[in-house]
Amino acid sequence: MNPTLEDIVAAYRSGIRLPCCGWQGGCGGCFDTREHDIERLGITVEMPIEDAIRLATHSVHLDTGTMHPHQRRLGRSNVKNATPLLLGVAKQLASAMTFHEVLSTVSRVLSPIRGFGDVAIYDFSDRISFALGLSPSRVYLHAGVTVGAKALGINVSNKKFLEPSELPKALRVLSAAELEDLLCIYKNCF
Repeated sequence: MNPTLEDIVAAYRSGIRLPCCGWQGGCGGCFDTREHDIERLGITVEMPIEDAIRLATHSVHLDTGTMHPHQRRLGRSNVKNATPLLLGVAKQLASAMTFHEVLSTVSRVLSPIRGFGDVAIYDFSDRISFALGLSPSRVYLHAGVTVGAKALGINVSNKKFLEPSELPKALRVLSAAELEDLLCIYKNCF
């Protein structure tokens, strides 16, 4: 029997991995909070934008020296290719007023480059936004997040994001960033 949405929210908030998650150790950082996951990369709020870009794109956890699991397939040399490109738009990123502006800029710069898909673009944008003190106000659809939304019966056709109001009421107690995490982590529980 699958847990209720309220059970899933409670588990998420307490960091519990429910059996329905199917978690087998493959995603490593997926159960960290957004803040902890980003801080493990050395990124802090209000750090210089150039430092945030370097750390965001290098994707290496300072405590272990390992690459973030979302970027392992890209490899260290490929993720470092993003650094000079994003440094070239550092002033534009620094002046962004919303997460969406950061995501749009990162996407415009990296989307044309082979290997930089939605997850890498979202992760880099999220890390840079964190340093700028910005958080998503929408739930951006990529990889597991899309699978989770579909499992809830939400039509995601031709959509890049969902408004939190499009999600079931029981989930709307979470922020957009938390909803993104929850949909990905618990996608097999719905």
